[in-house]
Amino acid sequence: MIGVIVWSSAAKSKAVIWCEDQGALAYLQGADKLVAGRGWPEAGDMVSLETEMRNDLRHAFNVRVVEEHSYTQLPKILRDMGRADSTGSAPSDTVSSKTVTSEVVGAAGRPALRLVASQDSVAPGSDASDKHPSLMAVKTAGKAR
Repeated sequence: MIGVIVWSSAAKSKAVIWCEDQGALAYLQGADKLVAGRGWPEAGDMVSLETEMRNDLRHAFNVRVVEEHSYTQLPKILRDMGRADSTGSAPSDTVSSKTVTSEVVGAAGRPALRLVASQDSVAPGSDASDKHPSLMAVKTAGKAR
């Protein structure tokens, strides 16, 4: 599965991951859950991971950074979603070549987040286009946490 780190603390060896399947957030705890290679992942890093449910929490393991700093503004956009919910407006940001758009939809005007990784600047068939999977049309629709 692919996810994006939305909060991270290297000092505590903990992180929170927003997953592409739009299920519960995944919690990463301990360096032993990382695939060797790079240091502790930071907010905005795209990761591949496996998850398991333990004590009603979704825990991440076999976490590997796929692309560093690919969605660095995502944590801010998610925080702004609460503000958008109360005002009815929807923030929009551009992160390098990736467009991140949020919109208010659904019952009771709950916010939904659409994350589209645009690869327009990469030539079709080039090695770069196959470098990593992209997050396409990812949505959250006010799922219970």
